[in-house]
Amino acid sequence: MADWVIVVDDDISNLKIAGHILSRNGMRVTALKSGTALLNYLEKNESPDICLLDIKMPGMDGFQTLKELRKREKPGRFRRS
Repeated sequence: MADWVIVVDDDISNLKIAGHILSRNGMRVTALKSGTALLNYLEKNESPDICLLDIKMPGMDGFQTLKELRKREKPGRFRRS
């Protein structure tokens, strides 16, 4: 089970709901409002156990964010199941 989850969504209500549900189930939750915010966050911090991305976001959508994450991936930085 994941201990640390990053949730990325431009809708604050969705971030609050996801954060509430996940934290009530013992998970550490980081909420971010854009794909760009996620990429910037990961440059300075460790990688989470799992990342939940909204697909439809202004600017960089979830698919573009995932593509950029894969480009930046370093061996051993992200765990794969």
